Amino acid sequence: MLKITNDALYYSYLGEEGLRHEIETKFLEDFGKGEEIMGIPEEVIENMEEEEFIEKMKDQIDSELANQMKKIPDKDLPNFLNDLVEFSDDLKFSRLFELIFEHNKIFNIIFKNNLHGTKIKDFVEDFNTKPNIKEKVPITLLIFWFCIHEVFFEKDEVDCVIIHEIPTFSGIVNLEETEKNIAKEAIDIAVSYASLGDLKDYNIKIDCSIEFNNYNENTEELETVFFADYKFFTLFDIIGAILDEITRNGKPSERNVKKKDLENKITELNKNIISNTEGKGDTLVIEHINNSNKIVNNKINKKLEALKIEELIKEQEIAAKNEDYERAAKIRDIIKENKKII
Repeated sequence: MLKITNDALYYSYLGEEGLRHEIETKFLEDFGKGEEIMGIPEEVIENMEEEEFIEKMKDQIDSELANQMKKIPDKDLPNFLNDLVEFSDDLKFSRLFELIFEHNKIFNIIFKNNLHGTKIKDFVEDFNTKPNIKEKVPITLLIFWFCIHEVFFEKDEVDCVIIHEIPTFSGIVNLEETEKNIAKEAIDIAVSYASLGDLKDYNIKIDCSIEFNNYNENTEELETVFFADYKFFTLFDIIGAILDEITRNGKPSERNVKKKDLENKITELNKNIISNTEGKGDTLVIEHINNSNKIVNNKINKKLEALKIEELIKEQEIAAKNEDYERAAKIRDIIKENKKII
């Protein structure tokens, strides 16, 4: 398994976590073969709990781990595309993109279908721009599995359902440090509209869990179809997901035009909503406009929050056209609070 850190690339057949567990197990099995380990008498070790023993052995275990984690040159990265990958906890997006650009010629060929007609070099100038500190959004970048399903029918009855797990790159609002599991429903950042210069200093993490939910029209609730704790990503999955997302709106110049159009459209729609609700006595709508955190209708909001930002804007346009300003206001607030364009 390949481990990517900010400083180097490391390889081990088990990965760091698996290798550490193997070393700890060996230490526990071997402790009775001598009179002492690291100056600790055997009779003392025999009375230790496993956790206490491992803590005492921490430096020696770390040393053994470092010896067995093979450091490899960055230039060898393309040789590991089929290998499973893990990230260091503090890995920056800049490190990954620099590795991608270092091998841009071969990756342009391998990931042609993920590049949407662009080239990796088209994004280098954009990547080298200084981050816009004033508009910095507190997020963590995330590689995760996005699940969709296809249903095939045989004589009006379901014949089979095929689940597709798609490696996806997006962003989540930063969670509390104590939060161990990353909630996928928190994913709400339109990374495809972001300058790479603004993204490069963010941490990037992997969420290997898989969860597929289906919407039940009768109960109007999401129901879990299946959940799995772990499905590893290959290096091919990760690079493909990143390139697919950052090139989704074309070259940086094309992306910026689309972003500006969306922002103008949102501004214009919000002006229309406010102008059509002021003075009409619709206190419910006015209260919602003035308080973006108030939930007017939980069921409608749940449905809306699942939509991507482009879909939300279309829904907002339809609602405004139909003079359904209450719904348009709800969508406006969801875009404002949850579907940021950075």
